[in-house]
Formats: sequence, structure tokens, C-alpha cells
Amino acid sequence: EQNALEYVTGKLHPLVVQYEEEYSYKLLPGMDIDRGLWITINMMAELRGDNPSRAAWYSKMREIGVFSVNDIRELEDMTDVPGGNERYASLNFIPLENFRELSISRNTRR
Repeated sequence: EQNALEYVTGKLHPLVVQYEEEYSYKLLPGMDIDRGLWITINMMAELRGDNPSRAAWYSKMREIGVFSVNDIRELEDMTDVPGGNERYASLNFIPLENFRELSISRNTRR
């Protein structure tokens, strides 16, 4: 598994970058390139790794609001689910300057 990841990052990635640059140069009009657009190749499938590591990474990304359920499903080549675009984040991680206000509001709601 580690060898496969090293192969992707060490051997395939430089080749993929060359393809992206070539495709962008040859297939995109100059005005799109001037606007900063380019063609990219998604390498996520090749970097998936083992199921437990992938599940832990997805879980962490969802907990901090980076990914929604549908974002994760898309990375796994699955169809969207209703309500799956909602993003969540824990209230346990707030700026310290807001801690007092949140603590008071939680304790006075009863």
C-alpha cells in the first residue's frame, strides 16, 4: 500500500502535471488561460489508501466542516443523497474571545 502511494506521488504525479499543462495549453482558449483557468486531473482515487485511514480522514474533514456528506460521496464515486450538502462543525471549537458569550447563552436557555 505504501509502495503504491509512493508510486503515485513520485512517478505518476510529475507525468500528470505535464499532461495538465499540455492539455490546458492546447485545449483552452488564450482568454481562459489569461483568466487563470486550467485543466486538472483528479488523482484522489489513486491516493485513497486503505479503508480505515480513508474513513478517519473523511470523518475528520466532515467534523471540521471541510466536507459535506455529498462531498465525501462524490470522492467515493457515489451518488448524492437528499440533504447531503449540509456542512456541520462542532461548537467545541470556537474562538476564545467568543467562549464567555457562548457559555452564558448555553446556561441561560433552560
